[in-house]
Amino acid sequence: TGTIEATHSSYGYGIQLKGTNSSFTLLGGTIKTTQETVDIYTITTGCKIEISGGKLISTDDSAMNARGESTVVYITGGELISEGGIAGIFVSSGGSSDVNSIVFNMTGGSLVSDYPGILTDYALTVNIGGTANISSSSTGISVKGTTVLNVEGGTIASSGASAISANYNNKVNISGGNISTTGYSAA
Repeated sequence: TGTIEATHSSYGYGIQLKGTNSSFTLLGGTIKTTQETVDIYTITTGCKIEISGGKLISTDDSAMNARGESTVVYITGGELISEGGIAGIFVSSGGSSDVNSIVFNMTGGSLVSDYPGILTDYALTVNIGGTANISSSSTGISVKGTTVLNVEGGTIASSGASAISANYNNKVNISGGNISTTGYSAA
């Protein structure tokens, strides 16, 4: 139930995974930062993040950056809050053409962002389902590169633009969930 804060005005990262096969698990408590709250360094391999409870809060950047190669993320609970940066969660395989280079799974918990909820770059796979709740005052999920987005459940809501935006050579597969926007675009 404790709190970890890294809130220096110009440099405040939370948890950074920089080594091969590193992992991070959040069961409870709060991590509050100005920069990325949880960050997988670009050149890492085999990292794993599991979030089932607690809060990740960034006041000026992304609540999570999931990068590297052979990265796996599981969000089954908890809250992620981003009040700045380029996205609530930024997922990038750094130039890989393998859609399995990063697999990002969100089946529970909530993500609230002032910018795109989830923003992807390069080739990777994003799976949204269960009770996941993504709320953005911009785009809910914006996929770029050759991302595969699978929405099987959950809620993706936008109040500023489209709920889902796909650019370039993406594959978007929707078989369930609630997708909505109150903004100026179609869901």
